[in-house]
Amino acid sequence: MTYAQCDFKTSSNDDVLSALTHYLDRIVEIGKQYHGLIPSVMNAKTGHVFEHPPEPIKGQRQGDRARWGCNLMHDHPLLLTLYGMGEILNRQDYTQAADLYLQRFTSHCVNTPSGLFPWGEHAYWRLDTDTFGNSNAEVGIDPTYPIIHDHLRAAPIWLWDKINSLNPTCVQRYAHGLDYHFKFGKPVEFSRHACLMGGDPTLPDHKGYTASGRPRRLTGPNDGANDFPRHSGFYTLDIAYAWSQSGDANLLPMLHRAADYWWNKREHHRVLPLQSRGPETFRHTAQTLSLAISLCETANVLESGSYQNKALAKTYRDRAAYYIQCCYVDEESDDYEKAMLCKGPVWGGEYGSQGYILCMYPNLFLGLYRLTGETRLFDTATQQLHRVATSAFPESDQSNIPASDIAMAIMTTVDIYGITNDPCWKKQASILGQKALTHYGQYQLPIGASNIDWYESQLGASYLIYALAKLACLENNLNITPLGFDTTNR
Repeated sequence: MTYAQCDFKTSSNDDVLSALTHYLDRIVEIGKQYHGLIPSVMNAKTGHVFEHPPEPIKGQRQGDRARWGCNLMHDHPLLLTLYGMGEILNRQDYTQAADLYLQRFTSHCVNTPSGLFPWGEHAYWRLDTDTFGNSNAEVGIDPTYPIIHDHLRAAPIWLWDKINSLNPTCVQRYAHGLDYHFKFGKPVEFSRHACLMGGDPTLPDHKGYTASGRPRRLTGPNDGANDFPRHSGFYTLDIAYAWSQSGDANLLPMLHRAADYWWNKREHHRVLPLQSRGPETFRHTAQTLSLAISLCETANVLESGSYQNKALAKTYRDRAAYYIQCCYVDEESDDYEKAMLCKGPVWGGEYGSQGYILCMYPNLFLGLYRLTGETRLFDTATQQLHRVATSAFPESDQSNIPASDIAMAIMTTVDIYGITNDPCWKKQASILGQKALTHYGQYQLPIGASNIDWYESQLGASYLIYALAKLACLENNLNITPLGFDTTNR
């Protein structure tokens, strides 16, 4: 049965694998047009890049999109799928396509004054002009605004290993460049944003950044610190990886400063706030859990790299355990009932909605269970995922549910089945997979959200491809191990 003949409304093991290989085959061909890089926004029917991309879905900001280029921070689940399925299906063309992407990126796209990479939520690599993309300037928000570096999601260790094997110098330069996330002047305050061109002596002064490229300390009535806990964890892990490969003593103070930042701001057994000051300072369980995962992963890196520091690793594990405990005892945190008890709507229908949070939570708890072995984390994950997996998917053509939402539900359900061998979870994974094919899989490429007709990496299309790969392995009794376990969307 070919992909074009699949009836996505019926349950067949071949449906998912056939659709998956069709998507990957098409992506491999598209990448050949761009030296291996994959466009972020494409017509899902044709695979062509838009001259004038569609308007963003509700909740998505124009200045966050890689409209004319590629974004490795969005694409790494896709690359993991190409590597994994290349091994599982003995498809060397998949492995070669992923290698070609990273070879091009690490040799051509990382030469910035700061050392920071063009990825994340505001910076990317433009394929039409073959240069750095500036999402904010391109859409007229502020034509003079510097190109902004951030993470959006976590960079996994397997990706750092690949990049390090291709260009170890860029890994070290990147880690040092993360210093630009700390603001100009005292007291110490970091921002999730930094200037990609930091260190360029010709950089003009700007209202948000000093001439050196460091963020300014904005303190107006509506100015937040923008120092989200999850980003603190992302950058700590990045620095730790670079140090574990080089032993560069200059990275150790950065490593301590990044990790200590929120530790020194904690309140006794309270979930961390979204940011330390500003209009949005409500306590945020997901941010706290995200930081805990990063600290556990950092501890693993510090114990297994070429250079090791077991005492520091223990510090990170102890701090992660504290943050996890806070998420169980702080019942007064603002999102406790909505997120921890899962009383909000499962499918939110827009980018960054509460539905996204509810689909993400089981993945967070399951990730922490794998890192710590703490059984209550597994119990929480299964309780929350059951509600997500059994909630009816909206049939309304008015909602735009990002692909990342259903992707997280599928991949976490498959992972829980892998731990429990409970056939109920396998059945739920297959049902979710058919929902995904019905609502996202009708074209040459999966669409980025329900009821649209384009592929968009920021909306989680690559996570959906990854989730379908895990499901295809489960349904066809294929070795799922090469696909690993992903908690980067945290």
